[in-house]
Amino acid sequence: MELSGRVKNIIFKNTENGFTVFVLKNDDGNIVCNGTFENLKKNEYVILEGEYIIHKKYGRQFKTISMGTPDDILIYDLETYLGKGQFKGIGVVAAKKIVERFGTNAVTIIENEPDRLTEINGITEKKAYELSKQFQKNRLERDAIVFLQKYNVPVKKCMEIYKKYGEKVYEVIGKDPYRLTYDIEGIDFETAEKIENKVGIKAVESRLKAGIMYYLKNDLNNGNTYSIYEKLISDTTAWLDVDEKYIYMACDALIIEKKIMVINVADEKRVMLPELFFYEKEVAKTLLKLDSEKHIENDEYLFNIQAIERNTMISYSDTQKQAVYLAQKHGLLIIVGGAGSGKTVTIDLITKYFDELGKKIVLCAPTGRAAQRLVDLTGKEAKTIHRLLGISGMNDQKEYGFQFFKKENELLDADVIIIDEMSMVDIFIFYELCRVIKPRTRLILVGDIRQLPSVLAGNILRDLVESNCFTVLNLQSIFRQKTDNDIFSAIKMIEDKKMPNLNILSNEFSFLKAVETDDIKYLLIRECEKKAKFLNCKTTDIQVLVLERKGNWGAENMNIFLQSYFNPPNIEHKQISYNHLNTSYIFREGDKVMHIMNDYERKVYTGKLDDLIYNETGLFNGEVGVIVKIDPDKEELIVKYDDNRYVIYQKKDLDLLELAYVQTVHKSQGGEYPGCILFMLEDSRILSIELLYTAITRAKKSLTIIGQEQIIVNAMERNVKRYTSLVDQLNEEKLSLENR
Repeated sequence: MELSGRVKNIIFKNTENGFTVFVLKNDDGNIVCNGTFENLKKNEYVILEGEYIIHKKYGRQFKTISMGTPDDILIYDLETYLGKGQFKGIGVVAAKKIVERFGTNAVTIIENEPDRLTEINGITEKKAYELSKQFQKNRLERDAIVFLQKYNVPVKKCMEIYKKYGEKVYEVIGKDPYRLTYDIEGIDFETAEKIENKVGIKAVESRLKAGIMYYLKNDLNNGNTYSIYEKLISDTTAWLDVDEKYIYMACDALIIEKKIMVINVADEKRVMLPELFFYEKEVAKTLLKLDSEKHIENDEYLFNIQAIERNTMISYSDTQKQAVYLAQKHGLLIIVGGAGSGKTVTIDLITKYFDELGKKIVLCAPTGRAAQRLVDLTGKEAKTIHRLLGISGMNDQKEYGFQFFKKENELLDADVIIIDEMSMVDIFIFYELCRVIKPRTRLILVGDIRQLPSVLAGNILRDLVESNCFTVLNLQSIFRQKTDNDIFSAIKMIEDKKMPNLNILSNEFSFLKAVETDDIKYLLIRECEKKAKFLNCKTTDIQVLVLERKGNWGAENMNIFLQSYFNPPNIEHKQISYNHLNTSYIFREGDKVMHIMNDYERKVYTGKLDDLIYNETGLFNGEVGVIVKIDPDKEELIVKYDDNRYVIYQKKDLDLLELAYVQTVHKSQGGEYPGCILFMLEDSRILSIELLYTAITRAKKSLTIIGQEQIIVNAMERNVKRYTSLVDQLNEEKLSLENR
């Protein structure tokens, strides 16, 4: 087992063989320990491996087999720790140089010989002694990090844990490590269980309660807002290997603690996190209230549309004109349609119509690329929903909440709010939006219910349509592709839940049968080159789509392969490497990359590469660009995005980028590409007809599927099934309103 604490005093030491008896002080009190040590010091923080014994004369003691100290910080973790920005004047570059120069002696040098740090270019004597002073001042935190690393906790999480518990971290770990699963985002049940086993304790009740919460959150991560009670009991009983009566008891305890709630709907017993129940209920109340508000109808709306048609030289369909009529009549309108059905053109018409009436219109979408498409089409400003709400990210105080730039009770100043790509909107962000919509606002939701639902929990668009509580307009005409286009034919077959014709071998649509061999990679290369020639574009403009990130045929591995082919090491192309989560990555000049986080404070520049001018702030998740310059000395690179926008990344920022030759289907959602190649080589738990439909509808002009026919058959036979209670909440609230 393991003990940790400070050496309070040394009782005895044999100078010949190093055998030492000393008192260790920790949260459990004073513990007499013994062992053989070369240089044990008073007040030193130590981590001991060993066991308790009963000495005939001196009683109970801890017999030490091995000892660790703060000097055991892994080299990579020390670099991370130093480069986090908490030590004044020491950044990522300086941290790396310190570790490279002094290696395993870095801690000793910093603490005891700071003058030697001046051997490193850029570190002055003043800076060296200031670092030493700060480093020793932070010793308690550093000791805690070393202690937690014994349980394989990443250094960044170690720092979060210490910030939360301070010196009580040892007590938490020693008595109930499952507390981490409640208090620290990213520490899951499995991590806590490993800590429990290594510490050698048995926190039985805490383990069962944490296991149930882990099960619920895992269901939540799979898109569900509730779990089936009987299934939860059965699954956790088997998984945690206990009698089911203890699971029932743990559930009862969690209900009393108000961490879960159990509700009955018809013949189904559901387990929910209280916040999810609240979110769905509040969304239902808000939407029904908006829809119940009366709006003045404009009988002359057709004359307004005719004027718009004259100005734009566009002839709108009857259904698109009907969308305007319904939008001005109802507080809530839902517009659904398949790929190429004219959804964004309809949005443009509605926007122009309300603009002519002097209404304040807000356009938004769940992703950056979808928002940018609205900008390109309408010429109006469009934002991500996050940016519209002033959300900077997850709130540290609330696992499923957000941190706002502006006041949370500030209502949106809008007469009309239009949300595109509504199928991608989850319950968390939609709740936040609903709570800041002012009364009498018209809300228009646009999307495709055949596409994949949101990555996070909820199935908002489908639930709203299937509730039959609101006006729904279905766009069915096809505008993006010609109706005799082979891609359209495949899309239409999938919409009708029929197997697409895989015997077609045209430039527009084709299926190439393949098995899992390395030859497939070179088949992919040939197909990229063939498509690029047909579409008269660069090979890197062809978007390769895969099902998952991991695995032989996942995005990570396939990106590395395509990088090696399309942009191999070249003396003319500088490169930069970095480590993230113990994995090494390389970026080169010329690489196609994606920014993977909404980053509203990121500076964006315009102008010439050698003379960049600051223009604005803000970069969206999903934006794709090309690395145009790497400066190895400064350890930074520059990415060029659409519209000649440039962004500078320091090495510490590189985890915001990933190679984008290949994307998962989920990641591609909301985007359109001239040509796509879809890999369907192996079955996957996420395979579904919605995933297949979403993948095929990303291609505007040309699509090839490389894979096995049986995998496509499997996809056609599976639907995304999500357990959500929004429909029930809507029906219950509607009944309540009718009975008032």
